[in-house]
Amino acid sequence: YQVSEVLKEGWTRVSPTDPDYHEITLPGDCGRSDLNFVNGRDCCISGHKYDSITGEPLNDWRIFVDYNKNGEFDDGEPFNITYTDLKNGVGYWQICGLGPGNIQVCEVLKEGWNAVDPESGCQNVIIKDEYEFLTDIDFFNDPRNITIDKTADKYDVKRGEEVTYTITICNNGGNNVHNVTVWDVFNRRVEILSYSPAPGADGKWHFPVIPANTSEDITIKVRVPERQDFEFGMLQGVSGEGFVNVANDYSTTFEEDLLKNCAYVTSDWNAKPISDCVMVTVGELGTKLETREYGSGLFDAEERVAIFTENKSIEWEEDLSATYKPTSIGLYNNRIVTYDSAWVKKARAKNYVTGTTMTETYHDAVFLDRESRMFLDENQSVMEVDSEFDGRGHIGFLKMPSNSSTPQTTPIFEAREDYVGSFRVLERIDEYGSAVTSEKAASGEGLVVVDKKIGESQRSYESGAGTYDSEELIETYTNYIAKDIAVVYAPMNQSLTGDVSIEASMKWTEGMYSRNPETSLIGEEYTSITELDKETIAKGLNEMDTSANFSGRARYRAILEDEVDFDEQYEGDYSVERRVIFTGIAKYDRPHLNVTKTLVGGIVEETLPWGYGEEHLEGEVKTRTVATYTISIENDGNKALGPVYVQDLLPPGSIFIESSLRPTELTETYANWTLMNIGIGGVVEILLKLDVTKYHPSELVNRVKVCGGINNGDQWVCASNFSAQEISWVTCCIVPREEQLSVVKTAELDEVNASVVRYKVEVKNAEDVTRVATVTDSLPSGMKLIDSSIPFASYENGVVVWNLVEIKPFETKTIEFSALAPGDGRFTNTVEVDPRSVDGPVVQPVRATCVIEVGVVEDECGPISCGIWQPPNWELEHYGYGADGLACEDLTCNYCGGTESCLAP
Repeated sequence: YQVSEVLKEGWTRVSPTDPDYHEITLPGDCGRSDLNFVNGRDCCISGHKYDSITGEPLNDWRIFVDYNKNGEFDDGEPFNITYTDLKNGVGYWQICGLGPGNIQVCEVLKEGWNAVDPESGCQNVIIKDEYEFLTDIDFFNDPRNITIDKTADKYDVKRGEEVTYTITICNNGGNNVHNVTVWDVFNRRVEILSYSPAPGADGKWHFPVIPANTSEDITIKVRVPERQDFEFGMLQGVSGEGFVNVANDYSTTFEEDLLKNCAYVTSDWNAKPISDCVMVTVGELGTKLETREYGSGLFDAEERVAIFTENKSIEWEEDLSATYKPTSIGLYNNRIVTYDSAWVKKARAKNYVTGTTMTETYHDAVFLDRESRMFLDENQSVMEVDSEFDGRGHIGFLKMPSNSSTPQTTPIFEAREDYVGSFRVLERIDEYGSAVTSEKAASGEGLVVVDKKIGESQRSYESGAGTYDSEELIETYTNYIAKDIAVVYAPMNQSLTGDVSIEASMKWTEGMYSRNPETSLIGEEYTSITELDKETIAKGLNEMDTSANFSGRARYRAILEDEVDFDEQYEGDYSVERRVIFTGIAKYDRPHLNVTKTLVGGIVEETLPWGYGEEHLEGEVKTRTVATYTISIENDGNKALGPVYVQDLLPPGSIFIESSLRPTELTETYANWTLMNIGIGGVVEILLKLDVTKYHPSELVNRVKVCGGINNGDQWVCASNFSAQEISWVTCCIVPREEQLSVVKTAELDEVNASVVRYKVEVKNAEDVTRVATVTDSLPSGMKLIDSSIPFASYENGVVVWNLVEIKPFETKTIEFSALAPGDGRFTNTVEVDPRSVDGPVVQPVRATCVIEVGVVEDECGPISCGIWQPPNWELEHYGYGADGLACEDLTCNYCGGTESCLAP
């Protein structure tokens, strides 16, 4: 016989299973009483759906389990439609077959209805076991569909900044809603700047009626309270013998907190308020420094700390000397405590503003003598180390592209140095803007592992055991690496604590590479090295010079797309001199620099937070006027240049804010930068940001000068340029006055070669102001430029351009250049000077024309040298302010001072 059960709805069979019945034999099993059936209730959740105004239950509403918690019903998610149940009545819903866990149950909102409880239309449900049955998970809705929505114009702010909130109350239903009351609550104090419209005397907004399908808006503007800035300074010295344990933390980063703002609304239709809230994160990135030190023995330290929260700066300096030895201290009752700990020193700094991390640590040191400095503020991070130790040492530096970079982002610069043994390390790493400079000199005996990367384009590394001596300079901005390294292999053994020691017999590995992704690669690697003495300089990504003597194995690679593929390997004792250079395309057959200066995005106004305690009127906004420039330096000549010196002459009254590269010198009037090198075809850009709020002249003129060294400074090539932006736009009626600026052009034949014309252009500044000018000379057709006394900015299609970035008051600038005529003929050419004023009024362009005869000039000549005939004039002085092609009657001077004369174009 088979004994089975009929399973009821809502229950699950627990036993028997497989098969799900009992099988017995009669009469042998006659009288059995153990034929049990065990059942469990299905895991179900249930509830009702109600009209929040009338309290009536509602059918035909979809309730679902929101597995992905996106608030929307998706295919495959369990659901039930509210219905009339014989036992539980109208508006009932039930969903079964769920497992234990934390789930979200939601409703599908119908048009014309508003979720009241829960306000979001979803609620969390916790199912503890697979047989639990949860009830009374109810949903309440308002058929009038009064909604309130709260938004903010920003959701991340700094202290002292402003936030504008908008409250929108909508009546999406078909009936008018009366006696609407709205109020707003902040979870902390804020400064209210304005309301629109203004609230009533009770601080609430009252609307007698909101008609159907209309809305009301309320705007609130607030300022987040500022946190008081503070300054902290400490200077201390400690010396003695015994046990030391020090832990210091310094931070200018205030913990983020949330500004919560909720708006509430009631009406005749909803006595229970409905609300909406927004959260604004209030925080400000800063800097942080942690130091730790402990150990037993002799200890001597001097420390200085300075903290300023206003600019997020932390400066820490320490001079420390420690020698390890066990120390015993007598206690009462004849007890003794013994400390036996080698020295540990840690210093870790994090600049959350610039995305930089710096680390200097020492472990298991029996001797440590070091001077260290770390400096961080909102613009930069600097680490300086002068250390001598016997133990384990580590120096690390990480610079990310921004403070919002993810761990998957490639760093701008990443350095890791590990030493085990006895070493002396002298190092300085400096980051500013988007550039990092690293200088290191290290020597000693033991185990070394060093790895440094510049983005994805360059790497320098070495590792091994034995004697070590290395000097290295890295400049990320120009991809410059210079390394002088000497190593000799020897096994090492370093005792740590107790019976723990490190033994290493790893031969040396050293390498360096530079690569342009998918374009070029220059690299070298030395492995299984017993002795190496080499100097390598990588000047950018396309040049590497090496001089090496080694015993071991070496491999050299050079790849340039599909054109070049060198792969050389040597094993044994070798001396190698190697230079690889992939040159760009030289535009000129001489050393040349092309410098451009561009005003990016025009002149803009920035809003600034008020400083703590800074006096200002209520509602007053603090602003500054900012000009951002890009200085582009291109080596378009035929020689690699280095070093390259850049000087920016700041506009009068402007204030330096920041730049993408740290200036080597900064004053009120200029900023200087030094670049290690620019290869042929290489381009370097410097971004410069200036505060020009106090700038008053008619034109905003920013000038730049650049000089690059040839053969490390044996010769120099220079270039300059400027950017000019008119500030005073009322220049249409400026009277052209020859007293402002004039140009004279003369020409003569060369005494040796009669086919060579020697031109002279003289630009005279006749006023007590400083000016700049672009000088453009169009050579006659067929003429070729030979040489120029002032480096030209460009020479293309017979047009020569010079940039004069400083014409002092009453100064005359002279440009002398020579050109080769293609043959006999009469040659006419014009020079145009487009001046701008650094600290004076606007000046219009001036021109001068010069005519010269080369060789024998017939009555008729070819088209190369003849155009419109002009009488010979070798010293024609000409002043002109109008555009080409204007006739005298086209110039009206009546509004410009009354002169009736017209200057010739």
